Amino acid sequence: RTSSTYDLNEAVPGTYTVIVYAKSATGSALPMQATNSVNYVAEAGKPMVSNLVVTSPAIAETVGANVTISATASDSGGTPEYQFWVHGPNNKWEMVQNYSPVSTFSLSNLQSGSYVIAAYALDLQQVKNGDWAEAYYNNTFINVNSSVSLSEPPSGTMGAPINITASAVGLTNPVYQFWIENPQGQWESSGGYGNPAYAYVPEASGSYTIIVYAKDPYAPATAQYAISAAATFTVP
Repeated sequence: RTSSTYDLNEAVPGTYTVIVYAKSATGSALPMQATNSVNYVAEAGKPMVSNLVVTSPAIAETVGANVTISATASDSGGTPEYQFWVHGPNNKWEMVQNYSPVSTFSLSNLQSGSYVIAAYALDLQQVKNGDWAEAYYNNTFINVNSSVSLSEPPSGTMGAPINITASAVGLTNPVYQFWIENPQGQWESSGGYGNPAYAYVPEASGSYTIIVYAKDPYAPATAQYAISAAATFTVP
């Protein structure tokens, strides 16, 4: 989009991270990134938690690893309770710990794939009242034994499509995004994350660089939670 403004209106209190990307209209360089945060204060007289943070030891893990997930939340004058859900290589959401004051849980013997660990937090009184819709939510991600590879012809012809494909392992239902740098140093994206194939039409002779990013579909569209691979091809 070309607009430099965006309206943010959240009902749940807490600190929200805002990331903005900007790039030139001609795509002459990779997008620039800036990060800031916005804090929403709880409605007066309404006991709600805020500032929920979910952390894991690392984003990348090896098969068989054991990890402990932690959640912390603020609850002025009250007691926060936590509920944990996991979406893993079995491609199903499972509740692994119901609402309780315990703010950690462990995953053992991790298998190849990506894991989404989601935490919900409520004030103790909200739990007693069954106010589930007022829960504050956050998540973290773990990629286990994850990698991605590219397949492309070593050379191409100006004006004819170059068919590029990627294949990821160790990700649950992976989605892909491709970036191409032309001989003039301009970058072009395949668009949002999606299919593992991209047809690119080169318009000049020279050397081209391909970068593919692959991630879990639930993960944010940032390099932090993605895996990548690069390759080159030439156009005579």
